[in-house]
Amino acid sequence: MRDRLPPLDWLRTFEAAARHSGFTAAADELALTQASVSYHIRSLEKWLGHALFERRARSVYLTDMGRGYLPAVRRALDELSLATVDLFGAGARQVVTVRTTTAFAVLWMARRLHRFTRDHPDIEIRLSTTNWATATPEDNIDIDIRYGDGTWPDFNCQVLLHEPALIVCHRDLAAKPIRRLADLADQTLIHVLGTGDLWEGLFRTAGRGKVAPRKMLRVDTSVAALELACAGTGIALALKSFAAPYLRDGRLVQPINIDVATGQSHYLVTPPQLRPFRSEVLLFRNWLLQEARRPEASASSPLESSLSARQ
Repeated sequence: MRDRLPPLDWLRTFEAAARHSGFTAAADELALTQASVSYHIRSLEKWLGHALFERRARSVYLTDMGRGYLPAVRRALDELSLATVDLFGAGARQVVTVRTTTAFAVLWMARRLHRFTRDHPDIEIRLSTTNWATATPEDNIDIDIRYGDGTWPDFNCQVLLHEPALIVCHRDLAAKPIRRLADLADQTLIHVLGTGDLWEGLFRTAGRGKVAPRKMLRVDTSVAALELACAGTGIALALKSFAAPYLRDGRLVQPINIDVATGQSHYLVTPPQLRPFRSEVLLFRNWLLQEARRPEASASSPLESSLSARQ
């Protein structure tokens, strides 16, 4: 089947021209003349026996065959780039800049990142944190990880992690009679801003209607919610992966063992790309997706694993 593959240069030119919707911008990116780009595209169309672009006065548009062919070409180019970096390294030290919420960085990435840095010592990860999703990713951010409903117009959003929340508290609070959701209304409930009204939704779905808790404590990050719960300040709702290490080492317990649907997810958010992702960025993005599928029990850090082995 290798004799049925068109030249790689033609495929790279096709992908760039499709991404830019024009031959001039593709020529600038690939350091070619516009005439060379036109020649590559004509040659590829002749080789395939189908038109890939509809030429117009100021731009070009993919035909149906072009739109059908483009995803496979992009996957092939990405896989080739990834395999090269994975097997032979990135050469000079490369940097991937990631922005995410404080909670996701501290409670999820911090326990997993050692695996990537161990396997890819030539790639440096620069991690910046924020409590709120901003409207526009900054130019120097390679990967933006946001929590929400995925409705960020004009951006490419890919689900990274969708999981329920758990009800957690200090074991001394759980020693008191908390057998039903209605019992929670007499407790101080810790609410994380920006996650929707999970407590109200929980009571509503349980058929309790709108239950007013004795006291509501509002914080802006799950890190604060979990630490306050550890101090016995109240009962928190935390995403399953965030709460997992606290439950494993006994700092927190579940007074009521139920999964609470959130309706929100963590997303990989990127602007429409005028240039292809760098190989190291693709490598880290794919690693994130693989880690999100890894069973929670195998996601502990080396220190957590060591402590578990001693117990």
